[in-house]
Amino acid sequence: MTAAPAASASPRTPFRDRSLTVHLLTTEAHAEAARDLAAALESPVQTPGCNCCIYVAAEPSELPALARAAARAAKQDGILVAVGGDGSLNAVAQAAWEQDVPMSALACGTFNFFAREHGLPDTPERAAAVLQDAFEHGLPTPVQVGRVNDRVFLVNASLGLYPELLVEREQASRRFGRHRLVALISAAWSIAGGIRRKLLTISGCPTEAGEGLAPFHATTLFAGRNTLQLARLGMPDTRKIAAGALGVIVHQPESRWSLAGLLLRAACGMLTTHPRIHSFAAGAFEVAPTRPGRRQRMLVACDGEPLPMTLPLHFSVEARPLRLLAPRDALAEVRPPLRADCAA
Repeated sequence: MTAAPAASASPRTPFRDRSLTVHLLTTEAHAEAARDLAAALESPVQTPGCNCCIYVAAEPSELPALARAAARAAKQDGILVAVGGDGSLNAVAQAAWEQDVPMSALACGTFNFFAREHGLPDTPERAAAVLQDAFEHGLPTPVQVGRVNDRVFLVNASLGLYPELLVEREQASRRFGRHRLVALISAAWSIAGGIRRKLLTISGCPTEAGEGLAPFHATTLFAGRNTLQLARLGMPDTRKIAAGALGVIVHQPESRWSLAGLLLRAACGMLTTHPRIHSFAAGAFEVAPTRPGRRQRMLVACDGEPLPMTLPLHFSVEARPLRLLAPRDALAEVRPPLRADCAA
């Protein structure tokens, strides 16, 4: 599994006309699946001219740095393949988008919202078949992603209650083990103890063609690009999201005890029926501290990975698309038309 020598072919040259290096990025939990995929791809009968490099992160936190290194190596004649769940796909997508390198994925997570929306495979055998078909038939397909400041997200980005719960759950899991009961008790304890919530000011444009959004206050915000997840949360109309907007769900201030009902509604797919929950489609918007004048940092969960960011936060649908290798029939069914500024 050695890297192919650098070549002078353009990244826009059809795959079938050049040799390729496939950079497989994963964590220890899914290293075996990555090795199985590499073995299938390196078969000279199935995929002539294909070499694989495997990058295994000992900890999930190491994956972004590995992905950046792989993306730089893949700039001329390579692709990135994420092997893992939505968080792993996000780390690889960030690097692929920054370097404008095509990517694909072998979905090994729990929910796999991005993979399911785009028909990405969940077994090494199917992933090899998808990539072999892509190598044979040419160029990747552009897919729109969300962006908050300098970070892209494939499924969602959120701030407020959810990312703080993620941190609390991770701390509890390290101490007591990774069990569903531990996660539930951790969430209940966090709410009862009063997770620190900051009052935020949200302003912007509900839709690209709509009128300006009057500023209002909220404590929790969820911005999604994935129609499957948004429908599951109870958002009634996802057509604008499919056409190139963000689905936004905001939670306005209320007592900590009423948050239990909020979490129950979210679990039952009835989140948007809560009286303190509001949802809308947005082309772009900004989140700022209610008391300006000093730098404030908040945790923002991008595809489930909490990251500290400095306010204000600028949310948008990124004009430059991610270049994705996915089953051609699946993309033909689910891929919405790109906005005009993405089609160029």
